[in-house]
Amino acid sequence: RMGAGRKLAGRRKDGTEFPVEVGLNPMQTGDGVTILSTIVDLSERNRIERLKDEFVTTVSHELRTPLTSIAGALGLLVGNAAETLPRATLRLLTIAQANSQRLVRLVNSILDMEKIESGKVVFVLKRVEVCELVEQAIEANRGFAEGYSVRIRLDAGSQASEIRGDVDWLFQVVTNLLSNAIKFSPPGGEVVVGIEKRGGNIRVSVQDHGH
Repeated sequence: RMGAGRKLAGRRKDGTEFPVEVGLNPMQTGDGVTILSTIVDLSERNRIERLKDEFVTTVSHELRTPLTSIAGALGLLVGNAAETLPRATLRLLTIAQANSQRLVRLVNSILDMEKIESGKVVFVLKRVEVCELVEQAIEANRGFAEGYSVRIRLDAGSQASEIRGDVDWLFQVVTNLLSNAIKFSPPGGEVVVGIEKRGGNIRVSVQDHGH
């Protein structure tokens, strides 16, 4: 199988076996076709992959428990104190609750790392109003922006549009772009998010004035 990596077992002089990957690649020479064969010991690579998988699983489990607790506590606060808390405080609590619930869902997705690596991760696809999603991401990151003395807003010319996608992962992508723009903006700067239609595509842009 030219050019294909095949995972096989090698045997040492003492009789013990170890995983190997064998690659075969044809090379044209003056004497005809010569096959270059490479044999790689996979023992260390497999050990590192196992450690990585164990690390991700452990950290994800450790994160999920406190996040679930935080989300539940915030839910109780929002539900029981909605009539007594100041509007600004209630708004911040609602944002915190929504984001903690979103983090729980993302951690649950990360736990299934094997599916992600094999391209078999299951996305929950549904209709998403992009402007609404971006506005929620801006609101969720407004406190973070204020900590850097940065303003953040949605461009007035942004176009309302719908796509089909996974809300949580799309929200995380926009949040990552916003947080990077905020961190690299000078104090007093502004981050502007724009949404525009380009043929059959939707383009979300995040503009800052950092260096």
